[in-house]
Amino acid sequence: MSKIVARMEKMKRENLGGIQQHNQRETDNHSNKDIDITRSYLNYDLVNTNGINYREKIQEIIDSQRVSKRAVRKDAVLVDEWIITSDRPFFESADSKKFFQDSLAYFSQRCGNQNIAYATVHLDETTPHMHLGIVPMTEGRLSSKQVFSRQSLKEIQDELPRFLQERGHAIERGIKGSEQKHLTVEEYKDNQQAIKKMDQVLQSQKNELAIVEKQVTSETQAFTTELAQMWKVDWLATLEHSPYFELIYEVREPITNEPTQIYVNEYTPSDYRMTFQEIIGLFKEKFSQFKAYIAQKWQKLTDTGVELENRSNYIAERENSLESKLGHLNAEVRVKETQSDQLGELIDSKTRYIDRLTEVSELSMMTPSYVKPSKFNKEVWIVPKEKWEAKHVSANAVNDMLKIKETFSRAENSIKRQAQEGVSNWTLQSEKTKLQYENEFLKQEQIGLINGYVRLYNQDKLSKKEMRSVLSEDLQQKIGLEPIHSKIEKDRHMDGPTMSM
Repeated sequence: MSKIVARMEKMKRENLGGIQQHNQRETDNHSNKDIDITRSYLNYDLVNTNGINYREKIQEIIDSQRVSKRAVRKDAVLVDEWIITSDRPFFESADSKKFFQDSLAYFSQRCGNQNIAYATVHLDETTPHMHLGIVPMTEGRLSSKQVFSRQSLKEIQDELPRFLQERGHAIERGIKGSEQKHLTVEEYKDNQQAIKKMDQVLQSQKNELAIVEKQVTSETQAFTTELAQMWKVDWLATLEHSPYFELIYEVREPITNEPTQIYVNEYTPSDYRMTFQEIIGLFKEKFSQFKAYIAQKWQKLTDTGVELENRSNYIAERENSLESKLGHLNAEVRVKETQSDQLGELIDSKTRYIDRLTEVSELSMMTPSYVKPSKFNKEVWIVPKEKWEAKHVSANAVNDMLKIKETFSRAENSIKRQAQEGVSNWTLQSEKTKLQYENEFLKQEQIGLINGYVRLYNQDKLSKKEMRSVLSEDLQQKIGLEPIHSKIEKDRHMDGPTMSM
């Protein structure tokens, strides 16, 4: 709310001519360059219809009320002139004439309507204001000190704005207790002139600022468009290298301006009409989350590399163990093969022998011609001794045959055990083949992992130090990781790309 300006200046006899000439615009040559004489016709006096002689009017007021017959002192204050005004914004919306009329009414009530010498309103200067001349008469005496004592002035500062507010004016008093001093009319006008010049300078600066702001706005729009295009290129490049990376970001709907969470894409800045600063914020958030994403992937690759290395070591140890076991089994197989050959030869020999025995010792079911019945007992047959020994197997031969049969049984069991061991040997050989296949698969996975490290390094997403921290010295040599810049590809004894250093 605007503040009221109400300040007073004491006028003596020698001041009356000057203030009359100024207030009533009796000359075109004014020391105050703020006066626009082409607008002076708009000025008016709320008390006097026409111009007056200040000395005569003031003397009439004094003489009509003064009781003492003594002459008025030459240095006496004859009139107290109040300047009533406010700031320019107040007058842009207020009824200025009513404002000055209500101000005059307040002083008429407080000081007496008969003591108002003039109330001249100036509209031809920077800010409308009123020169209100009050002759300080009280109880038949001329006394400015009594009419406008220090206490009276404080009361006026409180009462006048309240009086005007009650009549609908949007105005308030100045800062209560302020140590700012009251200015003279000349000082006030000088200040008003300075304010006008400052306003002109300020307006000029505002115009320049408007031009600069327009240029900045235009340049900012161009930068924003360019930055949105940079975002598109950067986002597509990010997805090319990391197709599973996603970014959730809070934006405002273009129509409702409500906040919402979205999955960003290459068109997010343009789709949501982002400002330059908002796109910068989007870039920062993307870099932050992508850094965390790469760190997570790197940790996963590192863990996978450790796991593959452990599995590779386990397979190597298992392969060495199986090779040692297979070597021992092969030796046993060779021994068993030798024994099997020996048993085969023995079985063949005994089989031929048995066949021969069967052939020569087969008991005939018919009675040979050389067998004769006994003369003493018809139930007894007599065989010549030499025929019996030649044609029949003796009891010792029977025992020998039983022993041979037992030997054949042991040989058969031995052959069965050898057959079973042969099956076990085949199972171990099959397991070895399976482990060799698994080892080759893990080697291929290890090669793929190393290729991934190399691609990240060539894309400047891994440093040489980070590469060395996860790869053994042997793998570093195989992929060409050297302490100096070199493009020489050494024999790595494995598949995979050569790193560009």
